Amino acid sequence: MAEEVIRSENEIYYRYVERVADVIADSEFKFFAEVVSNANTAIPYARFLERELGWLIHDVVITDVLTQSQKHTLADRFEALGLRGNLIFETDTWKIEQAITRNHPDYHGELYFNADGPLFVLGSSFEKEFAAKRAASLLGVSYPLYHRAVLDRGYAGYRGGLHLLEDILSVLVAGK
Repeated sequence: MAEEVIRSENEIYYRYVERVADVIADSEFKFFAEVVSNANTAIPYARFLERELGWLIHDVVITDVLTQSQKHTLADRFEALGLRGNLIFETDTWKIEQAITRNHPDYHGELYFNADGPLFVLGSSFEKEFAAKRAASLLGVSYPLYHRAVLDRGYAGYRGGLHLLEDILSVLVAGK
């Protein structure tokens, strides 16, 4: 029974994805990404962006206060999934921006540098200023959210993946 439900949901999911695959490919929606979220969602978001959209992940920032054991568990999971990019544990928004900037391959301590682009940030309202500085697109997926209303919008499961894809595409299309 469970296998049948998974197969059915998989078919529905990829039927929708097939409809927009050409738009994604033809519109050059290829991005570098920064993911800033909580311990439950940051790694799955990065996995979605990398595996489903083919984007390059620079950093995955986990913003929860965690024990060393919890950090180790998440780092092991990140490594086991084979995700690219840096896994960062940080709660301070200023330090998050500094870490993301410092980790950039072309950053050498200067104020202005050649940043990879285009850049897409999955984060919260705290990343809005950083995204604006880097001329990056931003989708608010993590709290606090001051620039977007979210009443009943989850990103878990197959339907959640479609919602996330739809919201990402909406941000990108709105910026054109």
